[in-house]
Amino acid sequence: MSKTGRIAITIAAVIIAAIGAIGVTLGIWGGLFLTGGILFMETLGAEIDYDQVSGEFGRLVVWGGLGSLMLLSGALAIVRIWAR
Repeated sequence: MSKTGRIAITIAAVIIAAIGAIGVTLGIWGGLFLTGGILFMETLGAEIDYDQVSGEFGRLVVWGGLGSLMLLSGALAIVRIWAR
C-alpha cells in the first residue's frame, strides 16, 4: 500500500477513534451524573420513576459500549496499517 493510502486510512481511523472516545466519555460521565442526580433526589425525598431511569442507563451503556468498540477498532486499524 502506498504511503498516501496509509495516511488516508490513518486519518479515517483517528476520526473513528475520536468519535468512539466521545461515546465512552458520554457513557462514563453520563452514568456518574445520572447516579449522583438520583442519589440527590432520593435524599430530598423526591419520587423517582425507575423505569425511565433504567432506560437512561441503557442508553448510556450503549453509548459506552459502541464508543469503546469504535475506539478499539480505530486504534487497531492504525496499528495494523503501520505495522506492515
